[in-house]
Amino acid sequence: MKQLQGIPVSPGVVIGRALVLEKSLHRVPFLILGADEIPKELAKFNTAIVGAIDQVTQDRNQVAATLGEEPAKIFEFHLGLLNDKTLVEPIRERIESEGVNAAF
Repeated sequence: MKQLQGIPVSPGVVIGRALVLEKSLHRVPFLILGADEIPKELAKFNTAIVGAIDQVTQDRNQVAATLGEEPAKIFEFHLGLLNDKTLVEPIRERIESEGVNAAF
């Protein structure tokens, strides 16, 4: 048996198989966009937000149908984040004012 060290997220002990993910070295590139690329980048960001909302809504509905409304409530939090103008608007503003890519 191999014992792993980690940061607990809930109390208690669990014995069983674990999926160990290696630390990712993937880095998001920082790009400065040309003025002509900014509208495309904003459109890409807006499409990503809409797609994420659609996917989370589908996941929420599937969980509600199979497990009930109570477990599905966690998705309401995620939808709230995606629809929160105080989180989304500063990203749009930074793309417009600084010309940075949305992924960064």
